[in-house]
Amino acid sequence: MPQIPVSIITGFLGAGKTTLINHILKEDHGQAVAVIINEYGEESIDHRLVMAVEEDIYQMANGCLCCTLRTDIADMLRSILKAKEEKGVAIDHIIIETTGMADPAPIVQTFFNLPFLKQHFRINGVICLVDSLYIEKQLAWQSEPEKQIAFADHLYLTKTDQVKQERLHEIEDLVRQINPMAPLDLLDLSTIHLDDILQMDAFMMTEEQVHLMRKAQEVFEEEQVHSHCQKSCPHEHDEEDRQSISNPSSCDYAQKEEDIVHDHKHHEHDHHSSVVSLAIHEKEPLSLEAIQMWLNELISYYGPQLYRYKGILSVANVPNQIIIQGVQMSFDVSEGRPFISEEDRESTLVLIGHSLPKEELMESFKSTVLGYTSDDPYRQPLDF
Repeated sequence: MPQIPVSIITGFLGAGKTTLINHILKEDHGQAVAVIINEYGEESIDHRLVMAVEEDIYQMANGCLCCTLRTDIADMLRSILKAKEEKGVAIDHIIIETTGMADPAPIVQTFFNLPFLKQHFRINGVICLVDSLYIEKQLAWQSEPEKQIAFADHLYLTKTDQVKQERLHEIEDLVRQINPMAPLDLLDLSTIHLDDILQMDAFMMTEEQVHLMRKAQEVFEEEQVHSHCQKSCPHEHDEEDRQSISNPSSCDYAQKEEDIVHDHKHHEHDHHSSVVSLAIHEKEPLSLEAIQMWLNELISYYGPQLYRYKGILSVANVPNQIIIQGVQMSFDVSEGRPFISEEDRESTLVLIGHSLPKEELMESFKSTVLGYTSDDPYRQPLDF
C-alpha cells in the first residue's frame, strides 16, 4: 500500500491557519483530504460523523474529513487509516494543523520514530503562515515563531493587505533572516490552489531542491554582505573595494559573517540572528566511516539545536545517492538514484539550527572526504 502524504501547517496564534483550513474544508476541489485540527472554531460546519472513536472524524460536504485531535497524533493517524481500510473512506492526503504555540519538531519526529507511521505515511512538507502585522512583536516575546519559521519548507505571509509596501519588504527581509532557503510567498485565498499545499513534496530532499536551497543561501549571504557594507562603510567603493565586498574579512568595516544582521531601525527582533543556516557542498567522494562519525558527533553535540538537516551525499564505492533527513536527534537515511557518472557525483548538506558554529561545521566537514589527512595525527574527524 502506498504511503499517504502528510502536510503540516504551522504558524503562531492569529496567523490565519484556521482561515486556510476552513477554505480547504469548504472548497469544492475534488480532493480526498483528511484535515487534523485541534478543535472546531465557533463557525458551524456541515458534516456527518464517520467514526465514533476517541477522536471525532467527520465527513465534510466536499468529501474531506475533519478530524478533531483528542489524544495524540499517532492515535489519530491510526483512526484515519482505519476509516480508510475498514470503512472504505477515500483518503489521498492528510493535513495537520498545529496549535499556534506548537514547535513543529516533535510532530515530525513522531514520523521518524514510530515504525507504523513510517510504513503508512510520509511527510510531504511543512508550511508556515507568518502574520505580517504582528510577527516582529511575536518574535520578540516568544521563541515558538522563530522555530516555526526556521522549520518550514514553504513560508506564506498573511494579512499583507493591511501592511504598507515598504513595511512588507522589511517583514520579508526579517523572515528571510531566519529561513533564507524556503520559498516565501504572499497568501491569497482567492488565488491559492490546494495543489500548492498538497503537491509541494518539499520535505524529502531532491536534486532540484538541493540546487534551489544552495542558490538561495548564496544569494542571501551575498545580499547580507552588500547590505552590511553599504550601511557600515562611510566611503565610496572603487573597483578594489567592490572586489573586497565579496570577501567580508578584507573590508575594513565588515564584521565576521555570523555577526552580520540586517538593521531594522526601531524594530524588536535582534534575537533572530541566533538562527544559522548553511549549505555545505563537496565534489569529492566521502568516506563512509568518516561521514557516519561526523553525523553521529554532529547530532551528539548539536542535536537539540538542529531544527532541520537534509542532504544528498556521494559516498566512495557506493553507486547510489545517500539521502539523509533529520530533525534534532531523529533522522532517517535512505538510498537515492544511481549516479550516472563520476561528474554527476557531489554532496550537499543543508543545516538550519539555533546558534550553530557555521565556520567550524564547514571546516570539519572536510574531514569526511575520502583520503583526508591532517597534520595532527590525533585529530578526530569532527573537531569542535
